[in-house]
Amino acid sequence: MFSKLHKITFLALVGVFGQALGAAEETKPTVVPTSQAEFNPDIFPIIKDICFGCHGNKRAKAELNLELFSANPDFFKDGRTWEHVSEMLRHREMPPENKKQPTEDQRIMLIEFIEKELAKFDCSNPAVPVNPGRVTLRRLNRSEYNNTIRDLFGVDYQPAADFPNDEVGYGFNNIGDVLSMSPILMEKYLRAAEEITAQAIRTDIPAYPPEDVIRTKKWGTRSDD
Repeated sequence: MFSKLHKITFLALVGVFGQALGAAEETKPTVVPTSQAEFNPDIFPIIKDICFGCHGNKRAKAELNLELFSANPDFFKDGRTWEHVSEMLRHREMPPENKKQPTEDQRIMLIEFIEKELAKFDCSNPAVPVNPGRVTLRRLNRSEYNNTIRDLFGVDYQPAADFPNDEVGYGFNNIGDVLSMSPILMEKYLRAAEEITAQAIRTDIPAYPPEDVIRTKKWGTRSDD
């Protein structure tokens, strides 16, 4: 009985973490150096030929000067710029129709190289000062918690009735980033776990032996007698 009580108490806490257990640790990206051996002979000449006329030192349309990034491109620091370049090439919005066009092989080479460099970021290195933002501990709201306990244990009990009201964001009360975990709510979860255990294991009700039943097509089930 002791171990069973502990198991049920543990399961009753399922609503604390709900659909995503734990909070991910904040991580910061690592950057692999740009492949200069590939960029200098293969990529740079194409960019210079088709881009510098409108996006170079002499002329920088849309305030975009690719010549500033071409000598030693930092695809992490200037990632948004290069991502924009890749999108323009992929959707064939650049170069304009009245300007010199790259060959299809050149266009594909540019897109694949840029996306390959952007994909080198490693979010496990603390050396790069990037803050991914706040991480919220996920939990169920009060209604979801009550429904989960009902489905798990089959008890007609509303353990979340005494919980603090759920925070509301954008008109909804089940948005993970909005549902915070306060100290008082954690206390309520622990207390609810004890109450759920008492509801699920009733020692004050006499036990009855199992009864054999048979199924009938018309009436469902009935006992042998």
